[in-house]
Amino acid sequence: NKHAIRYLKDLGYKIVLKPILMNPWDTKRRFNYCKVNVHSLIEYTKVVFIDSDIFLPNGAKRMDKLFELYEGAPKPVAIGMSRINSGVFLVRPNMTNYLDMLSQFSIIKSRNGGDQDFQHEFFKRYRQGFDGFHSRHLILKENRSKKYKRIWMRNETDPNIDVYHHYNTKIWLCPRDVYCASEKGKASLYIWPQMIDAWWAQFDDMQSAWPVVVENGNKDYCITNSVNKNDAGYTIPRSQVWEKIRQRQGRTIE
Repeated sequence: NKHAIRYLKDLGYKIVLKPILMNPWDTKRRFNYCKVNVHSLIEYTKVVFIDSDIFLPNGAKRMDKLFELYEGAPKPVAIGMSRINSGVFLVRPNMTNYLDMLSQFSIIKSRNGGDQDFQHEFFKRYRQGFDGFHSRHLILKENRSKKYKRIWMRNETDPNIDVYHHYNTKIWLCPRDVYCASEKGKASLYIWPQMIDAWWAQFDDMQSAWPVVVENGNKDYCITNSVNKNDAGYTIPRSQVWEKIRQRQGRTIE
């Protein structure tokens, strides 16, 4: 996408073109092995990969420390150990590893159809598995735990969160004045208003620092003002959610 490349360059990103890696096992998601290309970035000693739907509430400073804390070779370091989460992981790029992985595409079948399970199986079979980030070095929160619903109803937000992974309808696919979920039955599980509002606050800071984010038609490219039913089958006004929180707390929340 030429527009996307130009847009990222305007924001100061360095663009590295890599081949499209095809998943031979999944005809519907043929291009979801491209993440494996990170292992070929041998111009860098270490690389921290972060999925595009990952939110860093406190910026990247703590992420930078991962380069000093972990070697990333011969075992990559990821969230989790028994089953890795390739949404955030650190590797030491190695062309031998990369070519070996390419040779296994038609041999190792990913159980969930994605690169995450493929990488897990490859490093478990042929290397030494994965190391896991220590919780004191990287604090991850996700919006798919039933426990967190009680947290947000008390209006609690952990100020030490390094990585937030938003499951279900992505924040940018939902208009700002409502909260979204794929269906009503999943709303209480996936809508975390404090974290969604924190994401929008960071978006505002980015927009202020880099006006190009919303200039020249880019606003329609990165956020939406309408709901696509394929992405969000359920919406609830932001004001209504916060009214429920105020009623639960018995006090006004600014």
